[in-house]
Amino acid sequence: PATAGACTGTNAPTEGCAIDGPDTVNAVNLGLAKTNGSATVTAGGTTTYTLTVTNSGNIASSGTITVVDVLPAGMTITAGAVTLGGAQALNWSCNAVGQNITCTSATAIGIAGTSVFTFTPSITAGTTGTLTNPAQVGGGGDPTNPTAPTPATAGACTGTNAPTEGCAVDGPDTVNAIPTLTKSWSTSTINDGADTNLIFTLTNSGTNPAHSGIAFTESLPASLRFNSATPTVVFGGTCTGTSAVTIGTPDTIAFSGVSIPNGIASCTITVTAVTNRAGATNATCGVPAAFTNSTTNITGTTNVTNGVTPQCVVVNTVAPTLTKAWSTSTINDGANTNLIFTLTNSGTNPAQSGIAFTESLPASLRFNSATPT
Repeated sequence: PATAGACTGTNAPTEGCAIDGPDTVNAVNLGLAKTNGSATVTAGGTTTYTLTVTNSGNIASSGTITVVDVLPAGMTITAGAVTLGGAQALNWSCNAVGQNITCTSATAIGIAGTSVFTFTPSITAGTTGTLTNPAQVGGGGDPTNPTAPTPATAGACTGTNAPTEGCAVDGPDTVNAIPTLTKSWSTSTINDGADTNLIFTLTNSGTNPAHSGIAFTESLPASLRFNSATPTVVFGGTCTGTSAVTIGTPDTIAFSGVSIPNGIASCTITVTAVTNRAGATNATCGVPAAFTNSTTNITGTTNVTNGVTPQCVVVNTVAPTLTKAWSTSTINDGANTNLIFTLTNSGTNPAQSGIAFTESLPASLRFNSATPT
């Protein structure tokens, strides 16, 4: 065996040697790559994975090719048939059961060919930390990886062809938690004509220190109006942004371009109570029921959620009424009588000032200059 194994050709290196070959081995060799094109994902959002199956063998694949993808905890996809994209999406059929996605294709992949498809799972709101997504390919006539992968073998993948052939991994991807928005009043009551502050608090509890491009809109109830004496919106901490105010019924304050680089930022506006406006009310905690959910149309590149805690402020109304009465029902010509005016405050605001009214006496009566008070 030693002398025969050393043969390199006819009578080489020793007499009696012979060689056949080299003969090329025809074989399929499948591999898998996957990526979502990003090092981060956003809680409450989605991400799209691109899976590329390659054939580096010297013959086309044959039979069924199977890819199994195992979604990590914190990532979900609707059970059943999975909607696919990508250049060869029509060649693949995927089905999801729990965290496991099984995809099959009977379309041959040629020599040095590829087959690309995509799918889009969701990231559960509130998820933090990092997510890693493993997958594995098998079958298709590959002699060194002939069987279809299982969730167990795919879930064990740690990298390209590791620990077994056909493995691929995307991640770990950092999860950006969505910033939350709350609002509160600086006072629980406000007198008619007085001011109070409406404070918006944006909190960044994510692992990504920067959130920007946030926008949201607040519509005030008819009983409150934006205070034109203090039209600027104040941003505290490291929060920066712009605002626009539309005066009407109701007044609408639109915040846009808000950025929360770190932690917590607050945005404050000053409003004035007005009870003489159409639709104004001080019932049910001072505002219509719709006001407790008035922070709507929250948009932005970071998919801000409506984490608003309903708040309200009681408007103390001014409600004076005027009555008048005579001290006598009859009066003789040339005699005196009293005309009594009574002002009553039935509102919740205890202060009334600056009230004016006019009384025109009939021609048969004249103001008595001796008792003008």
